[in-house]
Amino acid sequence: LPILSYELAGVPTSDEPWVLKEGESQTLQFKLTAEPTCTVTVSVQGPNADLTSSVSELQFTKHNWAAFQSFDLTAVADQVVEAKKYEKVSIFLETSTSAAGLGGAESKLCQDINGHRTNQLHVIVEDVDVAGIEYSHEDPVLHLNETDSIGTDIRLRLKSKPSHPVIVAFLANHVTVSPILADGVTFMYGGLFMFIDPAHWDQWNGWNVKAINDDIYKPVKAVGEIMFMSEDIIYQTFPTVKMEILVNDDDKPGVSFSRDWNTNIEVVEGGAVAKYTVV
Repeated sequence: LPILSYELAGVPTSDEPWVLKEGESQTLQFKLTAEPTCTVTVSVQGPNADLTSSVSELQFTKHNWAAFQSFDLTAVADQVVEAKKYEKVSIFLETSTSAAGLGGAESKLCQDINGHRTNQLHVIVEDVDVAGIEYSHEDPVLHLNETDSIGTDIRLRLKSKPSHPVIVAFLANHVTVSPILADGVTFMYGGLFMFIDPAHWDQWNGWNVKAINDDIYKPVKAVGEIMFMSEDIIYQTFPTVKMEILVNDDDKPGVSFSRDWNTNIEVVEGGAVAKYTVV
């Protein structure tokens, strides 16, 4: 017995798997090439979290069987770094109503196309996400002043969504580090370790850094380190980022007096007079 014929347009003619980059869509068109004796439903099965279809089914009747109906397959931009994903999309023909009462070959035809798979498309979803860190402070050198009570904010965010929480630590000497509190972020160990939940991966988070005002004349040159720890395969191997820290020492060597000496000081010592000049 014959199977209802159809035409599927928009599919690459090559036998190789069809590649869709994340965020890209492909429009497919489907129509019957013969008038059906009953309502025919074309179901699209297989799309999942990585590949979606704009419709789950198309319906053809004796009134619209010859006109193309379209649907889009879209590779989901999930912002997660991962390997290529091989997906299968199956297109089935089935009758949505009983063929009872049609009789003979027509009834048999409607029953026969139930569950008939017309095509199975092999699609590769190509990942375009890049792992990395964005920093609000682009200068590789952090300049601080001892008398600056405001400090400098060092904020960062992940460029891709991790599969597991990411712990980021900022370690440096000769400075004080205070956490910048934000939703979805927890700080530990005195605020030096930041716990980033995957649900809040794209938020800007970080620390406020201030130089220690020590009243000692000694210019400071230090190195701050930002380290990453995670069970995520990408961020667990992310290299430590080093930042040079230069502290401008506002302390100056010299002597301070309780009064302004504008004249020489005379000191009588054992009847002799010694004169000193304050400069």
